[in-house]
Amino acid sequence: MVGNLRAGGGLLRAVRPLLWIVLAGLLAGGCVKFVKFEYDLPLQSAYRADTALERTNGEGGADGGQFVVEDASIRIAWHADMQRLHFRLHNRTEGNLRILWAEAVYVREDGLSGPVAHRSHGGGFHVTRATEPVTVPPGGTVEDFVAPAAHYEVGFLRPLFKLDRSSRESAEKEIPNLKGKQVRVVLPLEINGAKTPYSFTFRIRDIHIIE
Repeated sequence: MVGNLRAGGGLLRAVRPLLWIVLAGLLAGGCVKFVKFEYDLPLQSAYRADTALERTNGEGGADGGQFVVEDASIRIAWHADMQRLHFRLHNRTEGNLRILWAEAVYVREDGLSGPVAHRSHGGGFHVTRATEPVTVPPGGTVEDFVAPAAHYEVGFLRPLFKLDRSSRESAEKEIPNLKGKQVRVVLPLEINGAKTPYSFTFRIRDIHIIE
């Protein structure tokens, strides 16, 4: 009996990636329609180690970002879509800066934390859970994003927040339970050879149904 259960569990793990591929194909083909959202997710606070950093509003959009944090070493602009927290990071120093992905953490709205998924820099706009550091040269800029690694399945990212997307009515009932909750990204950077943790906390102000 135990052997059969283990075999069944192994089979499920083996076919799960295929199920996600089928689901992604159905979504792309228009066979399945799920509700889509737009988040009102302002940056609540930002810290370099234990030092609070000033936040300003950006120019908006993918290039400028909605919320900007800067100090003597970096300028980082953030904006969110349904599945990711995007950022544009500029290295203000005269040396290389490295993003230490192996130590990056995403803290969900329920308090659970774990590693992150981010953009693959091997070419194309693909999602990866790779942990190799990414180097930003002096005066250079990198565009990337973060999402919970647990949300990544065969190139497909689930939404940042768990909501019933089967209908508008179902989603509207669950949205009030998420308002006011927070998520946090811890992004360790190596600057001039020294590791410095940066943390960014975002508060769910509202979630808008767009279709």
